[in-house]
Amino acid sequence: MKAYTESGMQVVLNDHAELNRGGEGRIILLQELPGMVAKIYFNKQQAITPQQLQALSVLNESVFVKPRALLFDKPGGNVLGFTMPLLPAGFEPLNALFSEPYCRKNGITYTRKLHIASQIAQAVAHAHNHGLIIGDLSALNILVNPQDEVKFIDVDSYETPVKPHSGTLLNEIRDYYFGGGVSRQSDYFALAVLIFQLLTYVHPYKGTHPQFNTLKDRMIQQLPLFAPDKQLVLPKCYQPVTDNALQKQFEAIFMYAARTPLQLHNLAQVTRQSAPVQTFQPVLMPKSALQIQTILQPAGNEFIEDLFCLSNRLLVTTNTRFVLYDMSRKGVAVLQAAYPRHIARRLFAGHNNIVAEKNNLLYLLLPDGNLQPVHNITLQAGYRFMQYNNLLAVVEDSLLKTIWLDNTNGNCLQSMQTPVFGPGITVANGAMWQNTGGKLFVFYPSGQFLSAAGCNFALHNLYMQQNIGIMLWKSGNANGETALQTAYFGIHNLQVRPLSNLPHHNGLVKKFALRQTDNHQGIIFEPADNQLLIRRTEDGAVLQQTDCTCLTDHDELHLTNAGLVCLTASGQLYLLNLNA
Repeated sequence: MKAYTESGMQVVLNDHAELNRGGEGRIILLQELPGMVAKIYFNKQQAITPQQLQALSVLNESVFVKPRALLFDKPGGNVLGFTMPLLPAGFEPLNALFSEPYCRKNGITYTRKLHIASQIAQAVAHAHNHGLIIGDLSALNILVNPQDEVKFIDVDSYETPVKPHSGTLLNEIRDYYFGGGVSRQSDYFALAVLIFQLLTYVHPYKGTHPQFNTLKDRMIQQLPLFAPDKQLVLPKCYQPVTDNALQKQFEAIFMYAARTPLQLHNLAQVTRQSAPVQTFQPVLMPKSALQIQTILQPAGNEFIEDLFCLSNRLLVTTNTRFVLYDMSRKGVAVLQAAYPRHIARRLFAGHNNIVAEKNNLLYLLLPDGNLQPVHNITLQAGYRFMQYNNLLAVVEDSLLKTIWLDNTNGNCLQSMQTPVFGPGITVANGAMWQNTGGKLFVFYPSGQFLSAAGCNFALHNLYMQQNIGIMLWKSGNANGETALQTAYFGIHNLQVRPLSNLPHHNGLVKKFALRQTDNHQGIIFEPADNQLLIRRTEDGAVLQQTDCTCLTDHDELHLTNAGLVCLTASGQLYLLNLNA
């Protein structure tokens, strides 16, 4: 397919160069215009007009990823879409920062969050000062990179003097107390919701209430988490705002319906103190309860950055060392080895081998701590990766490299290269999926190989274990109401098929553990506030609930022969076992 700029320049809209797609259209990399992409609308009637393009030109392009030029189906013809800058790698949606484990692993402090919040508030004020209304001011439409730069996307949907807003926005930022419409005041409400989530890890109207069951109900009743209502049950991950001046602003907005912009200047640069860590020693509990043991409790300035589990091994990466455990025997995590971080940038654990990566080269880590070069594989700078059991998938610009970590032949590792359009592959924290040819595919391990299953959902996040996963996608209705939905899914006949909806966990993709049987059915172990939930994979139904005070919704579970490995949101590492 071809398109034309206003000057008559021809560009090719290659389906295989698709980067992403949403409800309105798809994003395609343009070979003829380096550093630029095209947004092509599904419905030409929704396409941006020249007048809207001009109205949006006043926005600061250092913050707003705004349309640059219109694209037509033929010179002087109908508008297909527009060009805009391609964002460099490293930007993630703001809602990634709503997770305490993510912030801890990436060193995102409370002070850094205040800086990010201030940039967001300034950007909203900038848009308003130029007569524009954002409308869908959601965490999916604001991106942040490791340098704390903020970018606003989906700019073509903004309300301007020449175009009203469509009214389509996420329910979690819709101002139901004032009817749910779009205005400057609704932007102020959405801004407050985002900043509250950024600082506390929880939506201001989350939690549970016996009378007011939904987020919408609690918005209308003005029942935020900090309301003096004893029937409100708060999520364990909630960290109250410590700055009194800011808290009073949140109270005015969420309890007393004030709709004014947040004032974030001159706030106290508080260093958030973590709650005291509860240490669990090996404990025997009554039948059906849990035995809990401490595997690793970082001390001083050490913190856990990442971990990877196989049935017989646990590899923990902290900011100071790599720690390897033998997980072969039930109930016992045996320390095997510890290596300083300077030996490699990353370690990958197979059942038998440990592979190190340093300066984009691979090495076998020998028992004596020395590195033996792998001769047949070099990785491209900026590569991304996902590990499935002992299979390592590496995404480069034009290749997908599959590496079998345990299959060696001398100084070589078994590997396979597949030509791909790398920028069209999303590598998230626990899964990998691809837009290609107008379709979406989810990668998963199938035997000793990597397979891809078709997916008919507009994915925003995903976590997988074998052929079972939990996904976050955006759904909508004819009234312009959109919501983030979560569901467990299985892969059957090369297609993603939901098992069960989890409306009470909107926006939260849990890191569950999976015990799978030979017939591809099995048991899901799901972390929850003060509970371990056990589900069956056939339909996601809960089979058992076990009390566990050390667990929260934001914890991470992995299954080994030794038991369930739990990395808590606060960064402690435990071994859990159900008593017989």
